[in-house]
Amino acid sequence: MEKFIEPTVDFLIDRLLASDPVAADLNRQYPGLDQALRNSLRPILQDDLDHRYPQYVTMLTELYASRLSTAEIGQVKIFLTGEVGQILLGVWADTLASHAAVTAQYNEPGNDGGPTQAQRSEGAKTALQRMSTRQLNDLKRFFESPAGQKFQASDLEKKAIEEKWIVDSASPDLVERVDRAMTAAAEAHIASAGADGSLTQ
Repeated sequence: MEKFIEPTVDFLIDRLLASDPVAADLNRQYPGLDQALRNSLRPILQDDLDHRYPQYVTMLTELYASRLSTAEIGQVKIFLTGEVGQILLGVWADTLASHAAVTAQYNEPGNDGGPTQAQRSEGAKTALQRMSTRQLNDLKRFFESPAGQKFQASDLEKKAIEEKWIVDSASPDLVERVDRAMTAAAEAHIASAGADGSLTQ
């Protein structure tokens, strides 16, 4: 789940430095401040994800259990744990990670935080281009099977689940915890710097 964390950290710090002139000025005066802020965020975001990721898994499990038979679920599991399935899972995880809960948690208007269709398509296109002929045949064979067709037919519902998870599952005090940690990290970093902005030993 680490790949969910770094894009979120980068998004938050990059947005802060781009939108807050005071923060940007402090980062110039005290080199390394941005890294100190990033370091303060990681454990908080990891803890939040550890608590809510099981809900996402449960929601997907319930979806597929309602759409596929036990035997078909077994076939999907075999595919996803295989070579080609792992490639697809990597694409899906990267896409979701790039938009993991940030915009929803910070209430940015007009953006629900979910991956767009264009982003999904671009990730899938790149993965397909890198596959061998054998891998492409395995992929085609799976998605032409009854289990594969039902799995693919559930994609729109899967997207809705992702968006609901991103919006609804965030810890209610997450923003407060993030702000508190970033303030403490900034104060500590500045206090450890010399008059010229360089860190003291």
